[in-house]
Order: sequence, then C-alpha cells, then structure tokens
Amino acid sequence: MKNWSITAARLGLIGLLLSACGGGRSADQSDTPAPEAIFTSAAQTAEARRMERFSQTATLAPEALIETSAFEAPTQTPPSIQVSPSAAFTATAPAAAQPASGGDRGEFMADVTVPDETVFEPNLPFQKTWRIKNSGQTTWTTEYMLVFIDGDLMGAEPAIPLPEVVEPGENTEITVEMVSPPNPGKYRGYWKMRNAAGQVFGFGSNADEAIWADIIVEGEPAAASITRAPAATRAITTISLDVDEAQVSGICPHSFRFVARINLNQPATLVYALEVGSKSGADIRAPLPAKQNLGAGEHSIVYELSVPGDVTAWARLHVSQPEEAFSNQVDFSLICT
Repeated sequence: MKNWSITAARLGLIGLLLSACGGGRSADQSDTPAPEAIFTSAAQTAEARRMERFSQTATLAPEALIETSAFEAPTQTPPSIQVSPSAAFTATAPAAAQPASGGDRGEFMADVTVPDETVFEPNLPFQKTWRIKNSGQTTWTTEYMLVFIDGDLMGAEPAIPLPEVVEPGENTEITVEMVSPPNPGKYRGYWKMRNAAGQVFGFGSNADEAIWADIIVEGEPAAASITRAPAATRAITTISLDVDEAQVSGICPHSFRFVARINLNQPATLVYALEVGSKSGADIRAPLPAKQNLGAGEHSIVYELSVPGDVTAWARLHVSQPEEAFSNQVDFSLICT
C-alpha cells in the first residue's frame, strides 16, 4: 500500500508538469478561437479606428467643415426676407389698379354726325356723335366715360358716361351736346376714354390717340348768352372774366393772366372751364376743366395762359354745373417783336 501511494503521488506530479507545459489538451482541440472571442476582437479594433478618425476630424481646418450657419438658431434680429420688386408689387397693388389682360383700348370707327370742318353759325347748339369700338379685352361698363382732354370744349360737359355696356369687340355710339363758339374761327376739342378706376386711355394700337370734334364758325360774332335755372334753385348770381392785358407787343411766348369771379347765393359744386378761341395766328391750349366745392359768396379763379406767338383770340368762362352759365367774353392779342 505504501509503494502504491508513492507511485500515485509521482504520477500526479508528472500530470501537473505536463499540464503546465500545455500537453494536457485533448487531441481533438484546434487553434481557431471561439466566435465570441472573434466578435470582441473586431469590436475593439473598430472602436480604435473610430477614435483615430475622430481625433483626425477634430483637427481639420475651418474651410474643410460643412457650413452650418444657415441652420443655426435665429439671433435677436431675424434676417429679413428678400422679395423681388415685381413680387412685392403684385402682393401690394390694389385689385382695381391691375388691368385685365389686354388692357383698355378703343378704336375710332366713324363720325356719325358733324364730320371735320363742319360749318356752324356762332352760338348754335349741335350734337357731336362718334362711333367707337372696344378693341381691348376689358368690358366697358356705364362707369366708363368719354372725357375732354384738350382744345376747345365748345360748351360741352367735360365727362360723358357711356350709354351702355360694351363688350370687347363691340361698337357703341356716344353723343356730346355742344355749342359753337361765339366768334368766327376754327375749333377743335380732343377726347379720350376713362375707366371705372379713373385711368385715362385712348384709341389706336397703343391706346394713346384722341378723337376730336372739329368745326368752323362763320358769321358775325354773337353776344354770350346765359341759360339760367329757375330763380328758386339758381346758385350763380353773377359771373365775369377779366384779362390783365388785352393787347401785348413784346417778346414771345407771353403769359396772359385771366381772373374769373363767381358769386354764389348758396353752397354748390361747380364744374367750369376756360374756353379759348383763336381768331387768327397761333393755336392756344386751353386749360382742362375743373370741379370744386364752393360756399356761398364771391370766389375768384385765376388762369395763367401761355401764348407761343402772334395771335388774336378770345376767352370766356363756361360753368356747366350746377347750372350752365357763361361769363362775358374778353378779347386779347399778342404781336411778337
């Protein structure tokens, strides 16, 4: 028994020595590591490489970085929005100021009455009628008007509403009541259209031409007449016109100063115009008609009229509202030196 025990102890010591030297593995074990060992090793390698790249990115120059200022939180003053002029106009323009496609445009078709250079006696009422066409793409309503632009008003109202609705492509006729001037001569008044928004437009391909009434007055000058409303409703009591110089000889052009005086016995809305006619010489551009609310009492209206060259002419004030009235007629002349 003693000898067996010693032998067993020796065998155990030999086994320990063999285990320490690696000889204790079984013959069927290989050198390939376990799967979990491979995963752990790969993860450690990837983490090491990621940390290496991170440290390199942190040292890049500023210009190599992605611009992020556009995405930063707004500061105390947010940046303004840039809008193109056309877009801003479209956003703010009132609807009434935006013309329809094609805009407003008219076309002269015919003189229905009073063709050019029709001869009249002085102070003779007549009706001037034009046939015109809506050649634009906007419907003309009865708020559209034919309006006096320049020249000789010849006793007419300065704005005449259309008598009917006129669709694009349709014709209409419009009539203006006029009175031939009191003195012999040639007279012409120019007219255009005005839309419901108050914008003036004309005729022709560019919508910038005017139509006109053109007459010749022959015969003895007639005294100006006044057509009065009934006394109970009449607002105008007196009306007169003076000129600073009736006959001028000097350097041209020359400005004449006219002063009209109107007495009202009650407040009224007046529509008035200075009518001017040339007996000979240079053409004179008369001022446009005006409209004014006036109180009771005397009122003065002053006109400065520039005359370009030699002329013999006349002038008078014509009030068409609240009642029709004419001032006295004043004659004036200019001889250039």
